[in-house]
Amino acid sequence: MHKILEKWIEKNRYKLEEIGITTDEIITTSEEVELPCIRVDQSTDKCIGRICVWKDGTIDLEVLDIQTERRLMFAHYEEQHEVECFIQPYIKVILKN
Repeated sequence: MHKILEKWIEKNRYKLEEIGITTDEIITTSEEVELPCIRVDQSTDKCIGRICVWKDGTIDLEVLDIQTERRLMFAHYEEQHEVECFIQPYIKVILKN
């Protein structure tokens, strides 16, 4: 799933920017670490978000309000096979504020 997310972000980067979500950083750990992952940091004018997907399929999503530092979303998924299943709720929260 972590490679699928990376491809999805790259494919949709400009669409995300058009709706106000900037992809600030994409970090992929080495395959040599015990549990490789991809971390995607994104931001809007009011929020910062992070998507972290491990090679085993575990996914964590987090969105914080920049001004108040309040956590607006934290979600944990054991396994998802479709990016859309977890990305749409995340997008709704990061854009809502």
